[in-house]
Amino acid sequence: MGELIFKYAPHTKFFGNGLFRFTQPSALNDPEEALPVVLFEDYAPEDFAVARARMAGSVVAKSLNDDEFVRRFALMPFGHRMDHRTVPGLWPAKVPELREEAFETIEELDRAYADRAVSLARQRADETLGIFSLSTSTAEPMWAYYAGDHSGVCVRFHKSHPFFDSRLRPVEYSEKSIYVSVNQGMVRLAGISLSKDQLRRGIIADIPDALLFRKRSTWAHECEWRMIEKLVNADTQPHVGIFLFKIPPDAFHSIVFGYKATEDTIAEAVSIAAGGPFRHVPIYKRTRGQGGTMAESLVALT
Repeated sequence: MGELIFKYAPHTKFFGNGLFRFTQPSALNDPEEALPVVLFEDYAPEDFAVARARMAGSVVAKSLNDDEFVRRFALMPFGHRMDHRTVPGLWPAKVPELREEAFETIEELDRAYADRAVSLARQRADETLGIFSLSTSTAEPMWAYYAGDHSGVCVRFHKSHPFFDSRLRPVEYSEKSIYVSVNQGMVRLAGISLSKDQLRRGIIADIPDALLFRKRSTWAHECEWRMIEKLVNADTQPHVGIFLFKIPPDAFHSIVFGYKATEDTIAEAVSIAAGGPFRHVPIYKRTRGQGGTMAESLVALT
């Protein structure tokens, strides 16, 4: 049978066409999706990791285990900054692309760049990327939260199908945030240096994978795996902000209805499936026995 992975859904709209929504980060139920945290006047762990990776093949590779060496020669900028203390004649400074009001200090300006990077990261992710969330969990809360309180469905996919293979990755659960660090004028997102000129113009080039594949440990019970796609590759966009992608019929293993699903809902789905791309997919319904035990019975092999 091979390893399976599950998609819980409150409806069966996909039955007729195999189209599933790939959702923008801000439309998901975690308010921290694709939202980095500002780290001011310090360096993030990713800053060190990216710097070490960049210098790994250089003549200084043997010194890269020393944090102070990496800080001084890979992270800190050379030269001195013209701040409000050393060159007071340049301050207050105006940067109208960030705000109308002038900046009194260089620290205030740095914070504005960091805040702009945070907002642009979420905006860029929402404008360009969709997330298809799946799970390896069969726990009852998944049915309650994501399958219409047991009235929806669980779609079982072949995890090794070429549609998913190499593009499907597990979410990392951690209390370690993804940072926008700003230190001595350098702004970095997950270790990647950002151009201040681009930030002023409202541009952020790429979204680091870590921003989309790390969540707080409080979500670990979901055992989530994700597939990320560019929204421009969607097969259809039926409404503003809704992007649908077609999943090949042979990626489906089976479909299971929750124990609260009505007979009419199941009958309609079976009828649609019989004339569509899922005629080969077995359909089951869960039943709840005494003591809350769950069992599955075959409804149809369409």
